[in-house]
Amino acid sequence: MPLASIHSLMAFPGDLAYPVAKAELVGFIRRIATDSAPTIRGHALAPGAIDSPALKAAPPEERRCIEKLARFNPVGTVHEGARAARFFLSEASAFMIGTMMAMPSCWTAGWRVQQP
Repeated sequence: MPLASIHSLMAFPGDLAYPVAKAELVGFIRRIATDSAPTIRGHALAPGAIDSPALKAAPPEERRCIEKLARFNPVGTVHEGARAARFFLSEASAFMIGTMMAMPSCWTAGWRVQQP
């Protein structure tokens, strides 16, 4: 299952290529779904920050910015992403075609990104 990003839905200052590439990936998946459904239903996950080695290796200013995004934990876990993927692979999502599931914590709920 393709891994999009919350960046495909939101713009962050100084970041152009990454969100454009992720938005193109979502469009590509939706096109595959429309051409191939119901054999291929074409879904993508679009997480926000996930507790991973890549996040731990991010520059301190980037981690501080992520931590400021919400009053509750803005970082998801790998297990939360896996549960979302299992949903897409199950019969419970059989009626869904070409869907992107945003898993942004609070990022798309009206919070403003504040630069550190």
